[in-house]
Amino acid sequence: MTETATETQIEQMLKDFITEELAYDQPDLVLTNDLKIIEQRVVDSMDLFRLVRFVEDEVGILWEPEELVLKNFETVDHIKAYILGKLASEDD
Repeated sequence: MTETATETQIEQMLKDFITEELAYDQPDLVLTNDLKIIEQRVVDSMDLFRLVRFVEDEVGILWEPEELVLKNFETVDHIKAYILGKLASEDD
């Protein structure tokens, strides 16, 4: 993914990864932006590590240990907001 990734591209990238790689065994899943993916058991703790690695590899940002909190992973919108915030701070 390039530095010019749009909010929509990031959102779609996250949804694709979660549905295809993490929730592949949930074919009826409707992944909305506000679905609480941990609370609804779409992803588990091990999946979060895969998600972090995926974002780091695809977007090129690094998660700081203090940023690995459940709030940042609550929904697709939360993850997207975190990524956009990191990208914006790198532009400063």
